Amino acid sequence: MNNFELAFNFTFREEGGYINDPNDSGGETKFGISRATYPHLDISNLTAQQAKDIYYNDYWLDAQCDKMPFSIALSLFDFAFNSGLPNAAPILQITMGVSSDGIIGDQTLAAIDENKFLNYNTYRILYLIHRKNFNDYGKGWTGRVLRLVSYITLHGGAQ
Repeated sequence: MNNFELAFNFTFREEGGYINDPNDSGGETKFGISRATYPHLDISNLTAQQAKDIYYNDYWLDAQCDKMPFSIALSLFDFAFNSGLPNAAPILQITMGVSSDGIIGDQTLAAIDENKFLNYNTYRILYLIHRKNFNDYGKGWTGRVLRLVSYITLHGGAQ
């Protein structure tokens, strides 16, 4: 199984099916794909394959995850999917010690150190703690990061 398939399997399972939580700013959501982000989609009839295509094109490829070691790729992918690439990318850059411009380019890719994946996920938790709705969703968010670290450890050598 390739890195994207492993990443997709993790994030897809975490996101679950259809919900329409009035407290969630994303509104109507299925497989983690929200009406707020994709207003042109029929969310309630979204298929798993359509969701997978969005995961791949709009998150995996946009975040340059195909050019990273598995531990960093999955960490960035899941963070970007859950909180947006504009939030996930600068934190990756800070973790890797490069200029934090939010653009995953050659400089960021060259600085990727797979050994820092735990640091990146720690920064992710710190980011989550400071979100205004942490009291409502924080337990689930932090549990997700811990499950992610466990999943990466289990599948560590994926390519």
